[in-house]
Amino acid sequence: MKTYVKQNAQRIATSSNRDFLLSTTFMNENGQMVNVIMNESDNDTDVNLWIEGKATKLFSPAHSIQTVLL
Repeated sequence: MKTYVKQNAQRIATSSNRDFLLSTTFMNENGQMVNVIMNESDNDTDVNLWIEGKATKLFSPAHSIQTVLL
């Protein structure tokens, strides 16, 4: 994660409507958004990542951590 989240990045509000998905988001000084999603469940799942009213559908394997660059 350190490679993508740069020094002086600002953490921005993130929420999940599923207990088994953890998420955090940072905004780098250059405007790049970095979202890290962790699927704690034993099951693969589809994730809808909503940003400013627009959704992106992602696949999250069981017990995975994913970094999404926006």
